[in-house]
Amino acid sequence: MAPGVVKVFGMDEPGLRALTMPTFITVGAGDTVTLPADNAEFAAKYVPHATLLVIPGRAGHNVFVNECDAESKAELPEMCADDPGVDRAAIHARVGAAAQRYFNESLAVRPH
Repeated sequence: MAPGVVKVFGMDEPGLRALTMPTFITVGAGDTVTLPADNAEFAAKYVPHATLLVIPGRAGHNVFVNECDAESKAELPEMCADDPGVDRAAIHARVGAAAQRYFNESLAVRPH
């Protein structure tokens, strides 16, 4: 989720192509910390059989962090602030469901 600065961490095209496990990548379209085109989209382009889910709108880098209570809002306000109209709980539910579908299909897991 919201991958870091992919190229700076040494994940270049040949290295990404060498990944053999199922890979699900998600990022907010409004991520200004690690720009989607340079990071999540770059990785998804080169990881074989990767799936990329881009959350549309103003979802930023920290949208994947847990929802914040009063204490965390006071201690780490930058991690808790979403742009107007961003519903962190709804995004968590969407990403969780999409990841579960992806891995069930990729790993041939059958629900009980």
